[in-house]
Amino acid sequence: MNTKIIFALLCIFSIMSLRGQDVIEFSKDNSSIYNGRYDTIDGRKAFAGIAVLKDKSFGDGIIEWDMWASGGRSYAGVIFHHQDSRDSEEFYVRPHKGNGLFPDAFQYTPVYHGISCWQLSHGDGGTQAASIPAKEWIHFKLEIYKGRARVTMFTDKPVSMNINRLWHGDIKG
Repeated sequence: MNTKIIFALLCIFSIMSLRGQDVIEFSKDNSSIYNGRYDTIDGRKAFAGIAVLKDKSFGDGIIEWDMWASGGRSYAGVIFHHQDSRDSEEFYVRPHKGNGLFPDAFQYTPVYHGISCWQLSHGDGGTQAASIPAKEWIHFKLEIYKGRARVTMFTDKPVSMNINRLWHGDIKG
């Protein structure tokens, strides 16, 4: 399915197929919210929590979102290629580690049988240092293609991380 999805996660979020331009706005109507709430931050609609889009499948494409974080301890990110409640891929940022000194402000992890395997995904392609500004909106772009991914955070000094191998491979979910 060629899809572009807009989602909020204390942010605004979108997914676009590399081949299509379909747009799906993330909303209460097209998602199942497991734990979360809608809010307004700096005058922008936002969502904090966990939600899954209903009846949508995504393979290769682009996920874009804007994130706002207080700078305190948090793990904000995107779950993609969601197979069921137990298997998926995740990318998240750790704003409390985002002063550029920690090698794991960005983190990719596969989830197997409901367990985040972040310990297996570290170093090149699994973690990345980044300076993450607090209390401002930051734009992110996650490009997924044939079992690989690249995430970029757009700030004054953009930071990118290449994920050379998605552990679940070239799948849809």
